[in-house]
Amino acid sequence: MTQKTHWISTLEQLKALQSPLRHDLLDRLTALGPSSVSALAAALGCRPTAIYRHIRFLERLGLVFPSKKSGARGRPATVYSLIAPRIRAARAPRDPRNRATMARIAKTMATLAAREYGAAFRHDDWRIEGPGRNHWFFRLFTAPAPRKLARINALLNELARLIWTPDPSPGPLLRLTWIMSPAPSATRKRLDKKKRRSRTAR
Repeated sequence: MTQKTHWISTLEQLKALQSPLRHDLLDRLTALGPSSVSALAAALGCRPTAIYRHIRFLERLGLVFPSKKSGARGRPATVYSLIAPRIRAARAPRDPRNRATMARIAKTMATLAAREYGAAFRHDDWRIEGPGRNHWFFRLFTAPAPRKLARINALLNELARLIWTPDPSPGPLLRLTWIMSPAPSATRKRLDKKKRRSRTAR
């Protein structure tokens, strides 16, 4: 495996990410490295039988691949690895056929993030202040000039690289989700509404 990033571009691979469980499996393999089905099931808090068919499906799509490693008492065990250390779909919307699927993936991500944000309050390890902060959300409308937008994107790219960099002394798992999109102005909405009325009147 020589490539560092696998860019998802096929619609079939993208549709696999619509499943929260499959998306979570890829995220766990990114964070944990090569893992057995039993280890992944334990990390997700479910039975191995619940995820085995999803792993096999990801294998058929070429997103993960199996290998044999020594298990308990020298018995060979199958572990699964990602096709590349980083799997990304950010370029997929270049193809118009992928855009509806990308929107559904974003919806799934946002729904999971909201669910897990609320669930974290039931645990003892959430922090909302200080350098150990691991629990917060952020949403803001802004109107950045091109230079400022370039800086924002540079910082987000730096953050992504930092998250993907393996840590020799890893701590608890942390999920980070962000979604950035152009915000339609009120003027644009009024114009679109007028266009729709004009079409209806014809």
